[in-house]
Amino acid sequence: MTQDSSEKKTYTGGCHCRSNIYEFKCPPLDSAKAELHYCNCSYCKYDTGVSIAVPSSDFRFIKGSMENMTGYFFANKRIGQYFCKTCGVTILAHFDKMDEYIVGLRCVDDFELTDEIAKRAKLYDGKSVAIKT
Repeated sequence: MTQDSSEKKTYTGGCHCRSNIYEFKCPPLDSAKAELHYCNCSYCKYDTGVSIAVPSSDFRFIKGSMENMTGYFFANKRIGQYFCKTCGVTILAHFDKMDEYIVGLRCVDDFELTDEIAKRAKLYDGKSVAIKT
């Protein structure tokens, strides 16, 4: 579903050491318009919590880049989790052939992921996506 740009808010986020800082636009994260997810793939079940998919056109690096991170790839190298080379914090995920970034909400600046907000997250069945060939 395409969101009207007037319905979007700009957020920043990044890793702990701030070597990688990004900016993205999406519906307000504390509103029902933000489609929040949690993933059950073999990686996310150990590492991440609630996330949001952000179209590439609404995401950009302010500092750092994909090259400034280390990628861990699985599911026949179709899924990549990217983390900072310096502090090791997982910053985002990217699925091959998808024009979006999966941003973990714990890395978003000036945003508190409350239990109330987290309860709105819907399951993204990454386990099934990862096993497809």
